[in-house]
Amino acid sequence: MTVRVTSYMRRILEQDEKAVCKGGLHWVYLASGMFWCAALAAMGWGADYGLWHYFGQYIPRYAFESELVSFKLERNAIGILFTACGLVILLTQYLRYIATGILVTTRRVIYKIGLVNVRIDGTDISDIRGVHVDQGWIGRFLNYGKIRLDNRFIADVHLPFVADPYRITRMIQKIKTELEGRDEEFRAPNTEPVVATQPQPVVHQTIIQIGDTDKRHVIHQADDKTIVIDSVDHIAAPKVIEHVDDDEIRDDFNKSA
Repeated sequence: MTVRVTSYMRRILEQDEKAVCKGGLHWVYLASGMFWCAALAAMGWGADYGLWHYFGQYIPRYAFESELVSFKLERNAIGILFTACGLVILLTQYLRYIATGILVTTRRVIYKIGLVNVRIDGTDISDIRGVHVDQGWIGRFLNYGKIRLDNRFIADVHLPFVADPYRITRMIQKIKTELEGRDEEFRAPNTEPVVATQPQPVVHQTIIQIGDTDKRHVIHQADDKTIVIDSVDHIAAPKVIEHVDDDEIRDDFNKSA
């Protein structure tokens, strides 16, 4: 399955790393921003209407002016101020919604935050001990939840309210199982049967060295199986004759001498 990722996320992937699952924040963040924007606007305009309708004649006229800011306490000022605060909250939630990304690859879980000041958290799937999903009853109904990655050697990673959290956790568990299977296969010992081999008989060999240029020789009994015959003057390079039996050695020596 091909997963489309942004150019920025594609640049941080390694050469042999592939994206297998992409996730993001749930639309509940947008709903939260719109709710607070509407609530603050209603509160502001309601307070403005009640204040000026019932106590308008008692409110002193107040004005603050400078080169940068000009403010007058008059009708509609409270409603505009509260609406502006609500719009700031809505804009903040919208930017958070589009600037947060979660990507599961064949090696890591990548968590990206921010548009201009970007922060990337990458967690190797092989270091994840467990994956936990936190859902309330509203989260189960709307299919969103928080994910906590329980890691072995680094701090745990907490992902915010993501859409379809169990799709991401299933993919993490699948990649983790595949990586562990490869490690087990690599560490598995060789189970091929060992064929017993018969020991090869040891053949004892005896080496005789005989000089060519002089018939004068000296015989040394080195051990039970070896007789060494050296030329007295050591002028020429010796010849080497291999034998198995001592009697054959002596017969050859007598013929050569």
